[in-house]
Amino acid sequence: MYYAINKSDPLCVSNFLWLTDAKKNPFGRPASKLTISYLHGDVEVPPLSEKELGTFGEELMKRTSTALEKVSLRPPETSPSPEKCPYCSVKHLCDTYWKKSTIAMLEKDLPKTSLMDMVVRITGIHGSKSYDAVSVASAAFPSGSPILLRVPSDKGNFRKGDHIRLISVSIRKQENDEGEDEIFVVSMLNTSEAFLISQA
Repeated sequence: MYYAINKSDPLCVSNFLWLTDAKKNPFGRPASKLTISYLHGDVEVPPLSEKELGTFGEELMKRTSTALEKVSLRPPETSPSPEKCPYCSVKHLCDTYWKKSTIAMLEKDLPKTSLMDMVVRITGIHGSKSYDAVSVASAAFPSGSPILLRVPSDKGNFRKGDHIRLISVSIRKQENDEGEDEIFVVSMLNTSEAFLISQA
C-alpha cells in the first residue's frame, strides 16, 4: 500500500502504521509508547489519541487517493515552478513549460547572462555553423525577434521552417554588420540540447 506522506507526518504515520499492521498488530491495539531511534540515541514521543488517529487516517486516505488520481492522468498534470523546472529531465516534452507565459514566469528574474531555454523557428542558413531564425518563445526578447543561431560543429543540421526547442543556450547582443540595429546571437554550447518539434 502506498501513502502520500508529508514531511511533518512521521510521528502520525508511525502511530497509524502500527494500528493498521494486520501481521504485527492483528488485534489493532493502539500504541501506548513510541520511540524514535537515532544514531546518537532514542527519543520517546507521545502516541496519538484514538480521535487524533481517526482524523489523521481519514486525511491520509483522502490525500493518497488524490495523489493516485493525479499520477494516473495521461498526460500528467503539470505545475511549473522555478524550483522544479530547471532540474526536470523531461521538460523538452512538456508543452506547458514551453508556453511563452511559462518561460517568462520562470526566467524573469534571471540575469541576461544566464543560460536560457527558448523556442526558435529557422528562417535560413547563415553559414556552416549558423542559422538565421526568429524567436517563438523566449524570456529574453519578444516573439518574432530575428536572431542568429550558432551551433557547435557536431550539432545542428536544421532546415528552413524547423521549430526547435533549445535548452541552456547563451544569449548576447551583437552589432549588425550593416550598422543597423543590434541583433541577438543565440549560441549552443557543448552542454546545450536541441529538440526538433516540427519540421518543414
